[in-house]
Amino acid sequence: MQSSLLSRKQKAKKSNYQDYKQDLRDDFLYSCAYCTTAEIELSAKRFEIEHYLPQKHFSHLRNQYLNLLWSCEDCNKNKDDFYPGLGGDFRGFSVFRPDRHKIEDHFLVERDEIKGKTEKIGTFTINLLRLNSKRLIDLRLRRREKDELEESIAYGIRHLEVLFRQAGSKTHRSKLFQSISQLKLLKTSYEDALRQIARQRCAAAERDPDPAKSTQLRDRQKYLASLKK
Repeated sequence: MQSSLLSRKQKAKKSNYQDYKQDLRDDFLYSCAYCTTAEIELSAKRFEIEHYLPQKHFSHLRNQYLNLLWSCEDCNKNKDDFYPGLGGDFRGFSVFRPDRHKIEDHFLVERDEIKGKTEKIGTFTINLLRLNSKRLIDLRLRRREKDELEESIAYGIRHLEVLFRQAGSKTHRSKLFQSISQLKLLKTSYEDALRQIARQRCAAAERDPDPAKSTQLRDRQKYLASLKK
């Protein structure tokens, strides 16, 4: 598996961290640093600047660019003011961050659910940020279905191109060429339709209730409490 470590560079110093908004969107590819939800998959209005080491405890890092991440509202709210305080309740535990940790070192995706490969980063982050919420599991399902359909179309195009190169008669080649062109047009139309569906599902996701939310929140509270013992 290729390394998933996200590369970032320090930016020119700015007096207000809000002025880094576009820099952060570019750095994190218009996606949440934690759950990977893209803006188009949710809504740009529900993304915000997150302080990895919270302002409440690290006011001197308020405008430090490399302490800032681009986050969806859900992950930012779930993380809240957590930090791995030295000598605190969660000594040794850290929230995953893609510019310091590799996804493949800490997480494993089984079907549409994420499992932790490490306790103090992977499993801890999954529980703290609720990375297996209904919204995120549904999102992974949609991504998987999209990838499978795109691969089917790509396979069809590749197969027809092989037949085209092997075809002997001019008539046969002409028919195959038409089929390849139509399939490529279908692929373009499909991609446009997917973008439209994604926007519609963004709005639907806001209204769709999560029946497991209260149970997950209770389990999360118990999990965090167990770590303090």
